[in-house]
Amino acid sequence: MKKNLLYLAGFLVAAVSLLTGCSDNGDDLKYSGLVLDTEQLVIDMDKSDEGVIRVTEGNGNYRVALSDENIAAVKVDGNLIRVTAMQSGKVDMTVTDWAKKSTSARIVVKREEELILGNESLKVLIGRPGYLSVYTGNGQYSASSSDESIAVADVDEDGKITVSGLARGTATITITDKLGKSAKFTAVVSRQLLFDRTEDIYMLEVGVPFEINILDGNGGYTSSVSSAAYLECTVAGTKVLVKGKRCGKPNATFTVKDADGVSVTIRVTFMDNNYLDNLKLYRAFVPEDAPFQQSSGVGTAVYSPELRHSQLSVKSSTLAIISTGYCLEFAGDLSVGGKNDAVMYLIKRGEVDLSAKQPVADLRIDKVEGVWYWASFLTAGKTIRSYIVTRQTN
Repeated sequence: MKKNLLYLAGFLVAAVSLLTGCSDNGDDLKYSGLVLDTEQLVIDMDKSDEGVIRVTEGNGNYRVALSDENIAAVKVDGNLIRVTAMQSGKVDMTVTDWAKKSTSARIVVKREEELILGNESLKVLIGRPGYLSVYTGNGQYSASSSDESIAVADVDEDGKITVSGLARGTATITITDKLGKSAKFTAVVSRQLLFDRTEDIYMLEVGVPFEINILDGNGGYTSSVSSAAYLECTVAGTKVLVKGKRCGKPNATFTVKDADGVSVTIRVTFMDNNYLDNLKLYRAFVPEDAPFQQSSGVGTAVYSPELRHSQLSVKSSTLAIISTGYCLEFAGDLSVGGKNDAVMYLIKRGEVDLSAKQPVADLRIDKVEGVWYWASFLTAGKTIRSYIVTRQTN
């Protein structure tokens, strides 16, 4: 009998422990889902500016967030969410309870509005849609054009108007909403101003005109420049002539505008003199790095008869600690003509950096005059020739 009582006591202790363990396990707690009585509340402000959304299932202590507090305001009253409309529009509402369950609904506020557009006119280029918006209106919009050969328009349910220009001219676009209210704007359609070149010009040679052709536009072309000290631009018929005026790297721009106000702007990175015409001037032009350097008399032209190799270098300064530049190394002597096995090194802190070797193609010594040397070449992926002008110092 005593043995049986011990077994019974042990069973009761195990049962109590099991039940206690279950009650402490938060994973077994059950929470309600969060459900609202509607996914969309519509408030017609011509009738009332208030509405109610009811929480039909949830865990209490509700918090509400709105995507736009200018459209409506909300107040939680137990299981009721009281909504006060403020102006026409749509707003998303997110409801969260204390158990971190959440759900959402949309509030739509409407009232009879005057149909007002965002602007009274719109400039459109043929082949490029233009856009305008309904500022206020009553939905279900439609669009019509006074001349569909010039411009047509579409409008979506949110009041975004898309205008397509078909020919140069003007057309009146009329927007109408579901209540028959209407508003108009003028679509001014122009041809695009098209050049045979629109990318930046990397280099201009001072005094040598660079020609660009106008392929299409609206006539009456004029030009302007951002820096008259470095750049000039003229238009003759459908030809644009751009000319550099002085050496430098101003990142200057020129702009061509037509009679309709359509314009194109192109940047010129820098200008330089013809490199063969600059005597006693150490220079380097390498498109992949600093595009223009003018040093204070620092450079070398060296030929080693034993190795049958030569070096040409240019540095930006006499101060080694800040001096940068380029060094060309190639097979052969310093005579005029093409050279083989050419590579280029960067110069850093006045020293040739042998770890920064770049192969170059079509290296030529174009000119030799006394102790001065002019060499040009192509770096990888470039069509504009780079160059170095330097002198023999040994």
